[in-house]
Amino acid sequence: EAVVAQKEADLEAICPIPLLFQEAGPHTFRIMPNGLPYSLSTVLRHEIIKFNILLELVRATLVDLQKALQGLTVLSAQLEGMFTAFLNDEVPALWQAKAYPSLRPLSSWVKDLLRRVHFVHHWLTKGEPAVFWMGGLFYPHGF
Repeated sequence: EAVVAQKEADLEAICPIPLLFQEAGPHTFRIMPNGLPYSLSTVLRHEIIKFNILLELVRATLVDLQKALQGLTVLSAQLEGMFTAFLNDEVPALWQAKAYPSLRPLSSWVKDLLRRVHFVHHWLTKGEPAVFWMGGLFYPHGF
């Protein structure tokens, strides 16, 4: 139990906050002369929404697991699955259901998630990157 509690605390400490559209740079969400949004702006908007859904789920379930480990709430079947996944260094099924496809173990998956969020956040705040990390997108086919 102590191992899972430590892993939960470590993950909660590094879990990024959701991406905020208000942080967008002045040219991030451009509109074309015909009044339609620029296609890359649409891709970014979709990616932000998908990452925010995942980040909010990760943060909420980490808080729920912490409460369950402290005995403040009931350890549901989903949280028990999360507990077991943490012990086995696996991504919890709850997260996999909302995440991009990955076969990485939990520790590597978290590092990858942080890199992906950083990439999208940089795109959001600084504008289009010179090079796009296709593998870092939820839905690269939409690109």
